[in-house]
Amino acid sequence: MKHGVLRVVVDARNTSIECLKCDFIGLEVNGYRRLKCPRCGFEGDGDEVGKLNVRKRALKILGLNGEL
Repeated sequence: MKHGVLRVVVDARNTSIECLKCDFIGLEVNGYRRLKCPRCGFEGDGDEVGKLNVRKRALKILGLNGEL
């Protein structure tokens, strides 16, 4: 904790190409900044996908599994 804020270190590798729904690594480019999962069909903005995967990994480390 630093200044009363919990800090979690997350490995950010592949976060922008990992599917949020099925965890498949290898999202395909589907237009400008859009990514699509060839396995489940999930689509999203590349920056948003990366950000949400970092959050998902941090919550998993904390044992919360997306419960916040």
